[in-house]
Amino acid sequence: NVNINIQQKNNQSFNSFFINNKAADDKGGAIYASYNVKAINTLFKGNSALVDGGAIYAEDNVVVNNCLFESNKADGASVLSCYGGAIRAKDDTHVINSTFKNNYAENRGGAIYSDTLALEGATYFENNIARDHGGAIYTDTFRKDIKNATFINNNAQTGDGGAIYIDSKNYISISECEFINNKCKGDGGAIYVDSSSSHLWLTKNIFSGNSAGTGQSVYNWGAYEQISCNFWTGKNPNSNNDQLIRWGLFSDDHYSDSNPIKLDLVFDVDMDDNYEVFLNVKVFFFKSDNTLFTDVFDISDINFTVTVDDMPAKTRNEEIDRNSVSFDFTPHTKNLVSVHYRGYNLSKLVTIEYSLDLLASCGYDMDSILKSIKSVK
Repeated sequence: NVNINIQQKNNQSFNSFFINNKAADDKGGAIYASYNVKAINTLFKGNSALVDGGAIYAEDNVVVNNCLFESNKADGASVLSCYGGAIRAKDDTHVINSTFKNNYAENRGGAIYSDTLALEGATYFENNIARDHGGAIYTDTFRKDIKNATFINNNAQTGDGGAIYIDSKNYISISECEFINNKCKGDGGAIYVDSSSSHLWLTKNIFSGNSAGTGQSVYNWGAYEQISCNFWTGKNPNSNNDQLIRWGLFSDDHYSDSNPIKLDLVFDVDMDDNYEVFLNVKVFFFKSDNTLFTDVFDISDINFTVTVDDMPAKTRNEEIDRNSVSFDFTPHTKNLVSVHYRGYNLSKLVTIEYSLDLLASCGYDMDSILKSIKSVK
């Protein structure tokens, strides 16, 4: 009759804890289930199994909701299989609003190995490692489209699919997800699709810093049905690079985004009631035709850092939403304004020319002063 809560940095409280358990046999470091498993508000940390399922092994289905899996491992008594650093399900796994960090599988599925899989809500995968395929996830098929998931620094050390490996025929849409700095030695730095019968849609995702032997972001044996409105942090896929690859009989085919998104800075000069000139800076996502990208990336942790002359900007009237930032600052003649996003930098040198004499000569009339200030370059 004792209620214990461990408060995490994100203010999540857990009701149950499985910490530093080890499988007596080969499977399920914390839980071995012959049937279904359902875990809610549960922390799994530091559990290990010699073969499958560092935290959970289930012969049937697994549902996890609002759980954290951290530093679990399936690490190597068998040369045949060490699958699922956190979860190994023989049937289906359903993940809802859960986080997987620093899990390890000696073979496949650094965080999850499941025959079928569904991700729902804000699922998060960071620093998971598989020695073979699927740095974060290895599955035969996704039974639901993937949306609002984040994959950061996952690694398939010797195989394919730095974040995700899909083994069988799948019709799958991936949208509004982040794939940041995932890597593998083989193919598909972020995503690898192994079936020539698969169909893949990629829309409104963010790809940055992913790397592989071939297919820096995606390697797909099947068909690309749609590739549109993704943000590639300045490295848009095209025929001259291997960001997006489809397997070909004689040579791989290179694909591009039909309407890649870009970041840009928009400037405007204004003046306050004290006749102080200030520069308004807006950071927006734009489409390739330079029209504003009005859709919202439904991603919870997009964060821009803005500097002026390599120093944190001393700003006012700052407004931040999910995919833009706007702020004002007092300029000098030349201002190097930079926006930083997960290692991606966009900088522009802005020149403004005005003087106190200009204020006086215009009779301190704001409209006249603003018209007289040389254009922002």
